[in-house]
Amino acid sequence: MYWDLYYPQPSRGTAVADSVRPQKGEVISGFFSLNALKEDRREEQYDSIFKSEKASYLMLRKYFDEIEEKIEVL
Repeated sequence: MYWDLYYPQPSRGTAVADSVRPQKGEVISGFFSLNALKEDRREEQYDSIFKSEKASYLMLRKYFDEIEEKIEVL
């Protein structure tokens, strides 16, 4: 009994294993689903970076405009 718990023997029947095994089309479909998820993630990351870069640019632009106004006053 101890031996069977830690070192299980391979099943002699394959009916269960065959029903659980993914078919060829399912593997390919899953592969493309993962690629689509990765592409969506990359696109979200790009959008996030783009928005943060734009915000940084606008903040710098505002800062330089304020400095320019102060210089004009002097």
